[in-house]
Amino acid sequence: MRDKFANMFSWLLLTAVALVILYILKLLAPWWQPLLVSVLKVLLPFLAAGVFAYLLHPVIDFLERRRVNRGIAVGLVYLSFLIAGGIVVFFGAPLIEREVDKAVEGWPALESQVQEGMKWVKAKAAEFPGGVDEALERHTEALQDQASNLVDEVFEHWRALVEGFIFFLLIPFIVFYLLKDIRAFEKSVEQLTPARFQGEAKKLVQAVDHALGGYIRGQLLVSLTVALLSGLALWIIGVPYAVVLAIIIGLFDLVPYVGPWLGAAPAVMVSGTVSLSTALWTIGALVVIQQLESNVLSPYIVGRSVHLHPLIILLALLFGFEFGGVVGLIVAVPLVVVIAEVIRVWQEPVNDSF
Repeated sequence: MRDKFANMFSWLLLTAVALVILYILKLLAPWWQPLLVSVLKVLLPFLAAGVFAYLLHPVIDFLERRRVNRGIAVGLVYLSFLIAGGIVVFFGAPLIEREVDKAVEGWPALESQVQEGMKWVKAKAAEFPGGVDEALERHTEALQDQASNLVDEVFEHWRALVEGFIFFLLIPFIVFYLLKDIRAFEKSVEQLTPARFQGEAKKLVQAVDHALGGYIRGQLLVSLTVALLSGLALWIIGVPYAVVLAIIIGLFDLVPYVGPWLGAAPAVMVSGTVSLSTALWTIGALVVIQQLESNVLSPYIVGRSVHLHPLIILLALLFGFEFGGVVGLIVAVPLVVVIAEVIRVWQEPVNDSF
């Protein structure tokens, strides 16, 4: 019983210290945030490459266990993905291009229909007491201003577009060297670690690698599955721009819990411009897919490698968005996964024979 209370007190103390540190960081944000942004710009290609390396690492290990030279294995995997990517681009690019062209051409009419719908909603909201219509008016105007400024910002920030292009060019090269020379990296880290800590360090690295790799691979697989199911459902229902909307749903699905609902919003809005029944069918289909993800896909694919309470994940998302915006939302859960594994390994007794 005493150990239980001591453990609980340790967790409460650790939580309190973490909250104090976060509060201090929030106060000092004007000083450290510009530096952090610059560092992230440099590290972002390496972080993205690390994600792809995690995806391909099991395949490379499988080939290496079959006595295939690691460099040759990486080359074979790259060649396979190049061929597969070429096939996808050959057949998929024209479809996506047509969808995007249709979306661009139909945007004025779609915007007009959405505005008419918002007028109807505001007219109905005016019938409610408590200033609901005024609050809705303020939020609608703010949303319209942000949407109108988005295109201007894209053209103004040409430098960011160039940086993004260079960023995507660097990723394949970084992934290649990460996969090819991972054993050399592991040996270097082992040599830099003091001999008496090598067993514990190896155990920690393996635990983090298993949990983080499982989360990244699982989350990407779940998001891809959700995107495919959503695209198929939208196409069957007859929602315009089904491919583009499915891609949006899949990208937002990378953010746990809140992402699926945010990604579904554009699909519901577009379906509402067709008819009320189409919107209702779209809502029903996306809710079914979301429930399938929550109760089957995520627990089976991601849940085996990530053992975190939903409240901890939601708290991580809130802090991630507060400190890092959209990027913070994406990296919050992987960061918590790493921290949780570090704490778990730290609490376990060291096994020198590991």
